[in-house]
Amino acid sequence: MAALFCTGCCTASCTAAAMADSQPMVPSPVLSAELGLGFDSNPAQSSDAVSLGFAEVGLGAQWQVRDDLSFDAEAGYRDYAGANDNWTAAVRIDWLAAAEGARSDPLTLSAEAGVYRDQLVTADARNELALAGRWQPIVTPRTELVVGAELRGQHYLNSSLPWSGRPGSASRGRTRRAQRTRLSAQRGAPGAGVDRSTGATALDALAGFEPRQRYDGLAILSLDGAWYFSALLSGLGTLSLGRRASTEPAESYDNVAVDLLFSRGGVAGWTLELGLGWYRSDYDRAPQDLHRRDEGRSLALAARRPLGRAELSCSVSWLDNRSTVAIKSFAQAVTWCGLAWQ
Repeated sequence: MAALFCTGCCTASCTAAAMADSQPMVPSPVLSAELGLGFDSNPAQSSDAVSLGFAEVGLGAQWQVRDDLSFDAEAGYRDYAGANDNWTAAVRIDWLAAAEGARSDPLTLSAEAGVYRDQLVTADARNELALAGRWQPIVTPRTELVVGAELRGQHYLNSSLPWSGRPGSASRGRTRRAQRTRLSAQRGAPGAGVDRSTGATALDALAGFEPRQRYDGLAILSLDGAWYFSALLSGLGTLSLGRRASTEPAESYDNVAVDLLFSRGGVAGWTLELGLGWYRSDYDRAPQDLHRRDEGRSLALAARRPLGRAELSCSVSWLDNRSTVAIKSFAQAVTWCGLAWQ
């Protein structure tokens, strides 16, 4: 009888263990957080700059659901002095269509949804949906080459006149790390040339327009190259071509951009980064046949240092955005320091 009882116990516990092993593991999210303080010489990216200090907080979570499937969520809030705050939130799903070791090259497909709200430049408030793909034809220990394509739809919520938003509002930070080190330098898609018109001329040209909502479609092709010169020294270069088609014709343009990022680790425990950027946007049509071409240059310096599970980051960035429409030219400098945890 005792033997039978023990046999039953063994059978029951073995069955329970087998059932537990057969059930899929629920993935645990990898959580991250960030706190920072900074100063922005021109947060509205306007010709009549007003400087503001700010504090910001960011939260993130990543779930690796399967080896080929991951889910990301991010949210950030920037508190400027006065009623000038902005916040953003986004969720993204990444699917690795061709895993490493397969005969085909790695291909990652992504879907993203996001929102952006802004009290300082209300014309920039919008909702976004995006589809993207990244193909890696070359992956070696020292070199990577990535070809990317993205389609992004943007619904701007508040009625506004043409050119009311920031020139760089069309695109968001490319990666969480780029946002954290500020090497994206507030730059987005557009930026300048030689001043051939006065601000008064541009304002007169906009006088006949009525404020209205608009819908934009962005198409972007990019080529990323990464070089690992040593364990401590690396470089990244990006060439991107973009097209923005808007229901407001004056907001449509073609864009080309080049970005360079160099990273050097092991400098007294710090990682130092240098970012350089250039871009040009040619607008399809300007009010009353004004010609608008924007061209911009950016420079950014950052330093990062691990502190246990946290990371201390400080950065300074400059953006010079010149336009053939004088009132859309501006300069901007941003300094920032913060802590990130993961």
